[in-house]
Amino acid sequence: MATTLWPDGQGQQSDTMPNLSAYLERRLGTSVEPTLSSNLSCATTAGGNHIELKQVGTAVIHLYRINAVTISGTVSFSANANEDAMATNARMGCRVVRIADGTTTIASDVVDNTNAGHPDDVELGTASADMTWTATPTSTAFSAGDWLGVIFHADNIGTMAVGTVSLNVGANVNTFVTFTEAITAFSGAAVASLVIPHRHRGLIVR
Repeated sequence: MATTLWPDGQGQQSDTMPNLSAYLERRLGTSVEPTLSSNLSCATTAGGNHIELKQVGTAVIHLYRINAVTISGTVSFSANANEDAMATNARMGCRVVRIADGTTTIASDVVDNTNAGHPDDVELGTASADMTWTATPTSTAFSAGDWLGVIFHADNIGTMAVGTVSLNVGANVNTFVTFTEAITAFSGAAVASLVIPHRHRGLIVR
């Protein structure tokens, strides 16, 4: 059974969050929709690529602590996004990662920046719209308690120019990631904290 994860529009604004898992596990593993909308954005650069979406200047990772599973099937993406001008030459991309239980760094990529984590030959428009695409992941085994993370970013299409890319997440927008596998919220004990160099937000099962 496929699993769709929706980035939550509500999140802690600290780069280090004690009791992170307790916060996330209160919101995850339920069939509720995101209840708050928000916007992530990044400043694009001349000739740039793979620029992570940020909030208050810090890149955002959406996290889900899961039970054991191997992700190997097609991953589908939808991102409600726009660029400030067609001359910006940007499209959306999404990196999917594994963070091992008890660690604070990304252990491996399920979908990396170069592994078709973006739509082919489709540029963002200047009005917010849904951009969809699929990717074939690197088969990755998650142990119970590992974290599944998604990091949205701006990719070039042609030569990127200076500008802005914005992504809408949360309620009433089609920004989500769908996995072929049945993915369930971790059912074991919570960890004390998780500290990585991104702002932390949740992923909601819907």
